[in-house]
Amino acid sequence: MQRIRSILFMCAAPFLFFASTHAQELAGDLRINVTDVTGSGLQASVQVSTDAQHLQQFFQTDPQGQLTLKHLRLGVYRLTIQRPGFSPESQNINLDSQAPQPLRIVLKIASEMTSVEVSATSLVLDVGGIADGQNIGRSVLNTQSGTSPGRQLIEAVNSQPGWLLEADGVLHPRGSEYGTLFVLDGFPLSDNRSPAFAPATDADDPDSIRVMTSSFAAEYGRKLGGVVEVNSRKDFSPGFHGTLSGQAGSFATGDTSFTGHYAASHYSLGLNLSGFRTDRYLDPPSLENFTNEAQGRSASASLDVDLNSTNNIRLTSWRGHTDFLVPNDPLQQQAGQLQSRSTQESGGNIAYRHLFTPNLLGAVRFSARDLTARLDSNPQSTPMLVTQDRGFREYYSAASLSGHIKHHEWKIGVDNVRTSIREQFGYHLTDPASLDSDLPANFEFLGAHIAHEQSAYIQDALQWRAFSMNVGLRWDHYSFLVSDQAFSPRLGLGWRSPISDLFFYASYDRAFSTPAFENLLLSSSQAAQSLTGNSSALPIPTSRGDFYEVGLRKVWFSRARLDANYFVRDIRNFADDDVLLNTGVSIPISFSRARIKGIEAKLDIPQWGRFSGFLSYSNQIGIGTLPITGGLLFDVDAESLLRSHASFAISQDQRNTAHAVVRYRSPFGFWIGGSGAYGSGLPVELGENFDPAKLNTIYSAAILERVNFAAQRVRPSSSLDISAGSTLWTHESRALRLQGDIGNITNKLNVINFAGLLSGTALGMPRHYSLKAELAF
Repeated sequence: MQRIRSILFMCAAPFLFFASTHAQELAGDLRINVTDVTGSGLQASVQVSTDAQHLQQFFQTDPQGQLTLKHLRLGVYRLTIQRPGFSPESQNINLDSQAPQPLRIVLKIASEMTSVEVSATSLVLDVGGIADGQNIGRSVLNTQSGTSPGRQLIEAVNSQPGWLLEADGVLHPRGSEYGTLFVLDGFPLSDNRSPAFAPATDADDPDSIRVMTSSFAAEYGRKLGGVVEVNSRKDFSPGFHGTLSGQAGSFATGDTSFTGHYAASHYSLGLNLSGFRTDRYLDPPSLENFTNEAQGRSASASLDVDLNSTNNIRLTSWRGHTDFLVPNDPLQQQAGQLQSRSTQESGGNIAYRHLFTPNLLGAVRFSARDLTARLDSNPQSTPMLVTQDRGFREYYSAASLSGHIKHHEWKIGVDNVRTSIREQFGYHLTDPASLDSDLPANFEFLGAHIAHEQSAYIQDALQWRAFSMNVGLRWDHYSFLVSDQAFSPRLGLGWRSPISDLFFYASYDRAFSTPAFENLLLSSSQAAQSLTGNSSALPIPTSRGDFYEVGLRKVWFSRARLDANYFVRDIRNFADDDVLLNTGVSIPISFSRARIKGIEAKLDIPQWGRFSGFLSYSNQIGIGTLPITGGLLFDVDAESLLRSHASFAISQDQRNTAHAVVRYRSPFGFWIGGSGAYGSGLPVELGENFDPAKLNTIYSAAILERVNFAAQRVRPSSSLDISAGSTLWTHESRALRLQGDIGNITNKLNVINFAGLLSGTALGMPRHYSLKAELAF
């Protein structure tokens, strides 16, 4: 019966739908009608721009003058409508409701032929979002410096204040290890989305990204260290439009992608295809970059249909697959080790909306997805031969009702998640002397379990004169290896100074977070915990956090925006992980408590003349308290972690982090830019019994020099990148663009992590280059 269900699921996957467009996003539709003075519809070009979201897009109305822009994030937009023979029309639109908003534009016949070149939208002080987060628009993504395949989106998020990137592209928002919630076109994904765990979403597909680390709406839950909202690229202009891009660079890296959209009066179709290969996929433990090849492919399709003026349905399917090798250290390479890993994911979603009244919108949705991850090792693997085959199948259903009444934007909703998890893990010791003497020579684990999660929420956003308030209450129930439930209040207050573009805010978020699914059965099993004395004999618990923040937002000269804040997070059962030797297998653990505090600031200049850029800075301190719960700890120093109540710097405790970007765009379609990053270095957990002589046999002198053993920290890292691009050819909606990048131009050796009890060694990218061409049509 189980086999039949599996076959039916895989057959249905292409027709199920992965990205719920209305599950967890504050977005609305703008229905544009362009006419002449007599009321007759006109086909016209429409430019939509907002510097606050780094967004500038061009669309075309149909012959009747109709155009619906769907899923726009709430905020202020600048619209410019043009048609030959008519005077252009520009106006600001405040999209403040999730219900569709009609807009009629009347064009007048010009006394003489005129045209308009729209400059950048002046920055508007947005006070509705309290702690509004950071927006990364298409214009930024288009000029982003080239990086490893599967990391474009992750690198873009990492440049924002409060975010930290550890080995292999794992994001850490304000010190959280398993706390990133991805929301892809409204659909929440709470599992680890780094390249080593799942086929990653590439930045060639997103149209905009919004990242948040505070003032969370009550609809967000389960993982709440930080939220990354990703809106995929869409073109609602009538006809067929698309892009074809290719990129080649260092380490024999190459990737291609195709995105196409066809739109008619009441429906639109979308298709995205991509593939890549590279000789440097993960962050290796050695300068030689042994065994680091990877190749991957993905495809997605969508259908959006307006059944009538009040009913809409959206369908999406998605599938991705990645094969890669685990990088060896010199001793493993000498032994002939070869560890291969693969990840595969497929899924789909169906979402239905009904507009009851112009100010009342209802939505229901269902989704299903399946993810598998494998690890295979050859007999020469050392110090152990490890195999793994794990995965989960998730079914998600939800319903919500949202409305707009005077100064209020309210929403209520419920959802249910059923996740079937399976894990198979085994090892065989090939070098027993290097590990705990009590460790059995062989071990096999096989487990399966079903998790049930339910939630309900109510929230309201209020704006009245100079005051703003976001308030919400969320209820979560979790039943897996442990059962727990919690109420989570959320509150944000803001006030705008009447004499300047200055906004003050404060927020409180109660966070109820569920344990990571990856290897959770293994970590909490009696079989694993009886291997050695290095276990807690307890399952991983849920965590609770109290998040506080105060901050300000200031706009200068309508062109620059400053965001600054101070935050404190107190977390019980702080989630972390234990990396199993050099396999890349991550085992979830938790610490008794953690307190993380810091200051963050970002100066954003979306466009000032021909220049744009930003500067972000974070100062963060993270202190955890032992003991550890869970894990698979084979090191001889691990036993003390299970019994001690000492405090320590958490693995994401990087005190100073900074990113800067500056770009210049010439009037001839050419642009050039530079970016820089600095990190003061992460802690190193070597333990009391580490052997310096052994380190010398594994790591080169150049790597060891990048570690301050006296301070137990990696030495500061930095990188300088340069990019340039040009539009070589353009005609109507067609264009050919070229971009070149050189990363880490000084070729500085940066160590990300080093040989700790709970983390392996990982090196940052050396100097690298890439060349990208894109054809838009």
